[in-house]
Amino acid sequence: MISRIVNILSEAEKFVSSQSSGRSAMLAGLKSRPDGKLLRIAFMASLKNSPYGAIDSIMDALLIKKGREKIKEKVINLYLHRQFAANDPLREYTQRKWIYHKKQLKHILNKEFYKITPVTVDIVPSLECVQNCVVCSNVDWRVNIEDKGWFNKRSRERMMTRRNMFRIIDNIRKGGAKAVVFTGGGEPLTNPNTLDGIAYARKSGLEVGLYTNGILLDEGAIDSLIKSSLTFIRISLNAGSPMVHAQIGGYSISKDYYNRVISSLRLLAEKNRGSGNRCTVGIGYIVNPWNVYDIYLLAKTLKKIDADPRSSGGIAYFAVRPSIVHRNYRGGRQFGEHVFKKAHEIINRKVIPLLKNTGIKVIEVKSRFLAVHSREKPFDRCLASPMFSLVGPDGGMYLCVESYYGHKRCRFGDLTKERLDTIFRSRKHRKIVDNIDFRYCPPVCKMYELNKAFDRINKTDRKTIGYIRNWFMSKSPGRPPAHVNFL
Repeated sequence: MISRIVNILSEAEKFVSSQSSGRSAMLAGLKSRPDGKLLRIAFMASLKNSPYGAIDSIMDALLIKKGREKIKEKVINLYLHRQFAANDPLREYTQRKWIYHKKQLKHILNKEFYKITPVTVDIVPSLECVQNCVVCSNVDWRVNIEDKGWFNKRSRERMMTRRNMFRIIDNIRKGGAKAVVFTGGGEPLTNPNTLDGIAYARKSGLEVGLYTNGILLDEGAIDSLIKSSLTFIRISLNAGSPMVHAQIGGYSISKDYYNRVISSLRLLAEKNRGSGNRCTVGIGYIVNPWNVYDIYLLAKTLKKIDADPRSSGGIAYFAVRPSIVHRNYRGGRQFGEHVFKKAHEIINRKVIPLLKNTGIKVIEVKSRFLAVHSREKPFDRCLASPMFSLVGPDGGMYLCVESYYGHKRCRFGDLTKERLDTIFRSRKHRKIVDNIDFRYCPPVCKMYELNKAFDRINKTDRKTIGYIRNWFMSKSPGRPPAHVNFL
């Protein structure tokens, strides 16, 4: 009985968060499924409340009267176990890691979302880039100089100084964060201070990640990064051929950036292997109509690198996500579902079998693919926003890592002058959080999965929250995965 109810909850949750064809079509599709009536009940209850709120509706339908509270507690325990404690070989790459941060977890379970401070902070050291990608989410911040709201006009707003970088890192560490990621904005390695900043952050006790397009990743940079004991490097390599790489990157193919990146990736994998795989090296790939068929071509290249004894095991994963169209391109109109269906087919029929016997894990971020064309978000507030933050080249702190970061409407502090925790407890931060307008947000974002989880908790009654709290405090969800400080 317990397993049956949990299975129904899990199935209903998939329908709530993944379908884009309308609720009437979803409900019609449930009729032919086993336990279709109960699925419909759970689905509707989940829409109004949360999966936890659907438990009572299911028990009513099953005419359960005796021992309801004990049954409900057992259902919640099993549901949470499957979500968070069951063995998942890819859990280090998911956002379920929030449950291991006790300070934040306590505030979440008490519904004190405004008291949360970030575990991870993104640092944008530069707005300059050697590419001009057609689907760049940062293009407004980098190039829109007509709108006075963007902090991108002066040199110090475009390139973080060494002095400010070190001050920012100090205030992040003192403010309680555990990790930083050097990212865009532009390409982080266009800033000559980035490598020193990474080394300084590591010496300060922070874990550090780097997102890069790999074009400036020469041997000197690789040696510096390996020496710094960087936690991870993810190379954004959104093509499997020189032509497509140039087309997406918006540069002349004569520059031959693609082959440069592949050579650097091979060298990085070799040196990483030589260091005992001190750093997790991954490949990021965002799918769009131009590169969907290149996924397999890149997978073949990765297999060749892994087959070389000098670099075997030096690359850990190949993560594929959908391209999210922001307001600055196509008027925010997303690419067609057929593109992502084709990507799913290629990944499962060709890429996963090809890389099966290598050390490279294939990660298809399914929740993002499914949510791109959702008409409504499965949450009504951005409760997860305090778990993340972003600091620009000028030291400004921004609420969102997906939309309008770099713009005055989302700027709520200065990390060159104040500590991270002080800024997050300010009235200005709360005011900006309270006034988030989803119309300016992409359909799916970095905070999407956490927002779904926090929304469920926020809509759950106090007694049920007690069961959830007891599970987290008395049951162990297992050992923390690698990269636990990167959400």
